[in-house]
This record gives sequence, C-alpha cells and structure tokens, in this order.
Amino acid sequence: MFFNEGIKRDSYFIKKVEVRPSPVHGLGVFATEDIPNRYCIECSPVILHYPAVFKKWAADMGTRHILHDYVFCWYDNVTRSTDGQQAMPLGYVGIYNNSFESPNAQWKHRNGEFPALLVYAMRDIKRGEEIFVRYHPDPNEYGLEWQ
Repeated sequence: MFFNEGIKRDSYFIKKVEVRPSPVHGLGVFATEDIPNRYCIECSPVILHYPAVFKKWAADMGTRHILHDYVFCWYDNVTRSTDGQQAMPLGYVGIYNNSFESPNAQWKHRNGEFPALLVYAMRDIKRGEEIFVRYHPDPNEYGLEWQ
C-alpha cells in the first residue's frame, strides 16, 4: 500500500502504520516509522455499491446497519460527478480519526479497474504520531491532485 513511484495494482499492504487504542476516540491509526510529506500511507480497496443496499437492509431488518457509518460517497476524480454510488473501504480508512482543524493526512479517490481510497501524508508524520484525516475534505485546499 505504500508507493511513491506510481500506483501498482497489487499494492494493498500496510507497512508503516498500526491500529491501536487512541486517546482521542476508540481506535486510531498510528505511524510505526517516520512518514514523509505527500507519501501515500494507504491504498484501501473499496467495494462500490448503491444506497439501495442499506435501504434494503433497513427495510428487511427494521434497523440501520452499523456499516452505514463507514460508507463514502463515490465520484469521478476528473469530472467530480457521481452516479449515486457509494464505497465501502476495506483497509484502515474507517479507523482514522477526524481532525477538522489540523489533519496530518488526507484521502482521495482512485477510479479505474481497481478503485480505492488513497491516504496521503499532508506533512511529515513522526513515528508514534496518530494519523488524522478530515472526514469531509476539500482536496483543493490541500493541493492533492484528483487524477
């Protein structure tokens, strides 16, 4: 899952981070070694689906499913349009804690044959530091390319 020289389609391994209890909230993702600015921390594969999946669950079971809290809106990076699809990440993406004021990492979509959510360092992150993302980002604010 770490790459700096382009995206490899089989690069779904997390080596520089670990999940452990967070002093902020529940579990968090922490750096196990220094991570440089703009480094791709994670390439989390996603399962794309439509909102009807959770609506059907709720109708059949009479309750909302907890997985609904971990769904991301999905859109095309170039046109920034959506056809209503949602994404369920399979990596650590659902474990990163939020920081509205000072995130040290940010995610962006990767479309194509192997859709994924990519998590990038927005500054140097020190070993042992918790990695925070902004749950509702403005990618232009952080200079992350959309392609």
